Amino acid sequence: MSTRDRSIPGEEPAQQVGRRERVLSTMLSSMDDFAYIFDRDGRLLFANRPLLTLWGKTLEETVGRSFHEMGYPPELARTLDDQIREVVATRRRVVDETLFTGADGSPGRYEYVFSPAFAPDGSVDFVVGSARDVSARKATEDALQASAAEFRNLAEALQQQRAEHRALFDLVPAMIWFKDTENRILRVNQRVADAAGLSIDEIEGRPSAEIYPRDAAGYYAADLEVIRSRTAKLGLVEVLRDPVAGDRWVQTDKVPCFDDDGKVIGIVVMSQDVTERKRAERELEASHSELREVSRRAGMSEVATNVLHNVGNVLNSVNVSASLMAEALDRPGAQRMSDVMALMQAHGADLGEYLAGDPKGRHIPAMLETLSREWSAQHETLAHELEALRNHIEHIKQIVAMQQGYAKVAGNSEILSITELVEQALTLKKGTLEENAVRVVRDFGEFPPVTIEKHRVLQILVNLIRNAEVACREQGGPGRLITVRTRIVGDRLSISVADNGSGIAAENLTRIFAHGFTTRRDGHGFGLHSGALAAAELGGSLAAASDGPGKGATFTLDLPLRPAKAAA
Repeated sequence: MSTRDRSIPGEEPAQQVGRRERVLSTMLSSMDDFAYIFDRDGRLLFANRPLLTLWGKTLEETVGRSFHEMGYPPELARTLDDQIREVVATRRRVVDETLFTGADGSPGRYEYVFSPAFAPDGSVDFVVGSARDVSARKATEDALQASAAEFRNLAEALQQQRAEHRALFDLVPAMIWFKDTENRILRVNQRVADAAGLSIDEIEGRPSAEIYPRDAAGYYAADLEVIRSRTAKLGLVEVLRDPVAGDRWVQTDKVPCFDDDGKVIGIVVMSQDVTERKRAERELEASHSELREVSRRAGMSEVATNVLHNVGNVLNSVNVSASLMAEALDRPGAQRMSDVMALMQAHGADLGEYLAGDPKGRHIPAMLETLSREWSAQHETLAHELEALRNHIEHIKQIVAMQQGYAKVAGNSEILSITELVEQALTLKKGTLEENAVRVVRDFGEFPPVTIEKHRVLQILVNLIRNAEVACREQGGPGRLITVRTRIVGDRLSISVADNGSGIAAENLTRIFAHGFTTRRDGHGFGLHSGALAAAELGGSLAAASDGPGKGATFTLDLPLRPAKAAA
């Protein structure tokens, strides 16, 4: 006898049916899930205890009623009734989920199923089903999905930020390296790759010695000094060797990078190509040297005056260009870039989170963009000024070359009258003296002709007279006066040029003879310097005296007295 045919001896069929229904009800009520049975018209035939508890009703209060009659929300009741009819019509199960608030007022999310139960003739006799609370699972799934979406968004944002940072990194008008303490190159921008003739991937991760085999030792020695001293080295001038394109000069800043514990973990190296500037400086220095030599050796004449005047005008423009270049190179962009790169290097492991979440990190892209614009503008300024500088230098060369043929070579002593020599100097400046209404007082002593290098002394005197005339003009007003005196003091010849012009501050009385020093906007600091050198070569000296600004000045040329007879 099969299990389904087993029965208790003496038990009536009706008793057997009742017993089976009790067993089935007990089994369904012991389930954690909700169980129910509906007839073909969607009226409840059975609900287990968990479901009745959720409804807050008894079986007697629900049996024979539809979802509408049990107080379900109208829209939900209509959906459930339609699904029961669908099961009956299609003979297929329906699986769905819904939101439902239980009798205790707590909302939940429930997953349920309606399945057909067939009669012996194959028709759908009634609909059975079950439901379970999936709120916790769904909440977990929703949280996981949200986290996954957030992670995807963060990854996309990080990838975008990396692309933007790489673009900004490559736009910076300088070559940038990140290196570890073992001289291994961790990261570079495109300018480094272009200079090395390699791709970024071919450079990053390799030792410097493999990329720059000729100069790696020198670079690493400078890097080690930064690492050991924990101090940045700014403005280093280095040479990048290139056997194909030629060597390039670069100005380099090396800045140490620290971890959270203050340990040096590497350095940031930033280099700007200053080859054109170095070439311009060498050309300018060569022109200055040539001009100084020509001025020292040439006798003073009207032609020489024109040379100095024309070259002086060009040198004013040279000084302007040099000042603009110095100001551009002195801007704090390198240090700020070093600070930004140090922050990025220090947060290399969590760069995305740092740039997205940290208050400082969120400012880095904007700072990089600002620095890129500043450095691009600086690069444009330097390029413009270098071009101007080259043009000025070429102009100076043309002036010097054109006028050299007219200069008289110094070094030959002549026998002449000092009074005549002074008058000749005054004659050379007669035009500008009269033009600026400067009166000249002559106070000449009596002494015989002397042996002297005419053109050197003439050069000094013309410079002194010119300076006195300019000082009177700067002071302004009427009564402009220059007094020229000649005296013999012991065995020395003294020639002084005094004016009632703008005067000289006490702290500048000795500085005015230094090369390049001047207190005038259009001055170049060359005339007095060359005059002092010439006086020294003649065995004499050039001195200045003044009671202060606005009180005039006196310049005295002191030379050894060499009477013509004694010299002969």
